[in-house]
Amino acid sequence: MVRAHRRELAACDTHHSGPIMIVVAACPRDVSPRARHTRPVSDTDVAAGRTGTGPRIGALTRGFAGAVTLVGALTWILLNLQAPGRQADLVVGAVLAVGGLVLLMPHRVPLPALPTAGASVAAAVGGALAGLLTETTRTGGMWAYVARRGWPYEWLNRGAVADDPQTARALAEQASWQVDAVNLTATAVFWGFLGLLLAAAVTRTRRVSAL
Repeated sequence: MVRAHRRELAACDTHHSGPIMIVVAACPRDVSPRARHTRPVSDTDVAAGRTGTGPRIGALTRGFAGAVTLVGALTWILLNLQAPGRQADLVVGAVLAVGGLVLLMPHRVPLPALPTAGASVAAAVGGALAGLLTETTRTGGMWAYVARRGWPYEWLNRGAVADDPQTARALAEQASWQVDAVNLTATAVFWGFLGLLLAAAVTRTRRVSAL
């Protein structure tokens, strides 16, 4: 170590004849790529979650969720492609497929964690509640009257059975609403991914306008 340090000083020293005089010049720092211990961190790296060990786990989770969502959405579309009156299922499949692609492309569509999570949660809650404005009713059997609310999936329903349709409807309107947990979850996932796509579009637009 001492000898190496002396050799470095000798390479930077300036010697003059006559009385011994050593002028030490400042040696230039090694700025070659191999001497760097860090690399520049861009805004894309920060938004995509590639700045540490913890965020890398988040990036892996995002990729896994994107792959599962994309495969599941395409399968759902194929299952309902020829089914009559299933336009809502096709819309759900399309939204989830696009959402899966967005999750699989962090280098092109960076998603800031907190704004994206906020947009997804807000869209999931707001969309599920807004879907209650749509109501479908059915009458059949001996007589059964069923009212359902929710979109794209009906997750709130009530109904009753009576000897005539008028009595069945009157009893159904007095009954309490029942929550379908499965349809509510599916509805929340759909609206959540719609919020994610909205957040991705806003982020992308801001990045393009900043160039």
